[in-house]
Formats: sequence, C-alpha cells, structure tokens
Amino acid sequence: MALAAFAICQANAQNDPKEVAFIKEATGLKRKIIYSDGVSSYAIRQIKENLKADTLIPQILILTKEDRAQIAFCLEKMSNPIWVEGLFKRSKLIKRDTIDAIFKDKARSWDYFYKTYGRYFDSFSKPIFLRDSTFCIFYRRYSGGDEGGSDDLSIYQKTKGKWKKVKKLYWSMS
Repeated sequence: MALAAFAICQANAQNDPKEVAFIKEATGLKRKIIYSDGVSSYAIRQIKENLKADTLIPQILILTKEDRAQIAFCLEKMSNPIWVEGLFKRSKLIKRDTIDAIFKDKARSWDYFYKTYGRYFDSFSKPIFLRDSTFCIFYRRYSGGDEGGSDDLSIYQKTKGKWKKVKKLYWSMS
C-alpha cells in the first residue's frame, strides 16, 4: 500500500489525471488559468512547518510513520518542476524560474508580468494522497499583484466519491 502511494509522487513534471481531477474538484477552477510549473521553496518550507504535528484532525487524521514517510517523499519531489503545459484546458504554464526572475528584477515586477502574461497566476503543490486516497493535503497560492493574493494549505477528505475541504492548516492573504 505504501509503495503504491509513493509512486504517485514519483511522477514529477507530469500532469497525472488523478491529480488534475483532484485540483479541478478541490479548487472549482473553471476560468482560464496561468500557472507555474511548481511551488516556491518558501511554500515548501511553509507546508513542512504546518505538518509538524502528528494530529492534524483530532480523532480523524493522526499521522502514522507511513504517512510521515510519504509526505516527506512527496515534499522532496516538489523542489523540482512538477507540472507541464496543459494542466487545464485554456491554461498557460510559466516556469517557476521565469516568475522568480521577473519579480527579482524591480524594474520589471508586476507591471511587466501584467503586460506579458496577465493579471494573476496560480501555483499548486502536487496533491499528497494519504490512506488509500481518502485524505489529501494540498497547497495553492494565488498571486495577483495589486489585487493581492492568498496561500492555502488544507486537508481534504473523500466522502461518497467527492472531495471536501475538512481543515485549513495554513491560510494567509496579501
């Protein structure tokens, strides 16, 4: 069981249909989307920090040794590009290093991004499926410059074939 779960995270830089289906359902995204090929190293640190506790949902989700190993393995894989073009219909991928270069250069920043790509972009982690895909840990960052942005790290539970957000582990707005 644990070996099969690790295989989910091994497929870096691919758009796995199970993962894409989860993201569509969990986020409800129907609009055109501009997304990065991965999450920032800061986001990975935030995810790790917020998953330190063994009890994520009292009496429902207490992490086992296998869960911890799977989470660590998946997070390690996220330091590389994790998505390729075509994640969603009507979507556009921007490489994480391109985004970092744009915002590192104060002369370009959001003005350049707006003119070149659009008003916003999203970053997604790979969904981390636990317990035979009955739970999922998922991170999403929405960045919109002057319009602000948000970070959301949440746990989802699959009940009666549908994913439902059951706990926010971390959330911030800028």
